Amino acid sequence: MIWNVETSTFLFLFFAYILFDALYGWYIIAVQNLRVILATVLSIMIGVISYGGVIKIANNPYCGVPIVLGGGIGTFLILLWQKRKKAKGE
Repeated sequence: MIWNVETSTFLFLFFAYILFDALYGWYIIAVQNLRVILATVLSIMIGVISYGGVIKIANNPYCGVPIVLGGGIGTFLILLWQKRKKAKGE
């Protein structure tokens, strides 16, 4: 595999959307617990990452692949974290 700008972009989007989805899960938890400041900050962070993804997809539709994969892994990680937290009784 040749390392180029597209590869770097795809990897960046993949990891950005892992973070995006994890932040979104954390945002939902913050809203449910009425943590106003945390939910607001997370909302802003989610919006910034989302904006970057939309711009990239508009320029290259193949950027959707790492976004979807990263989002799926982010969901898996946040739910796994919550499941373990609940099992410990926190």
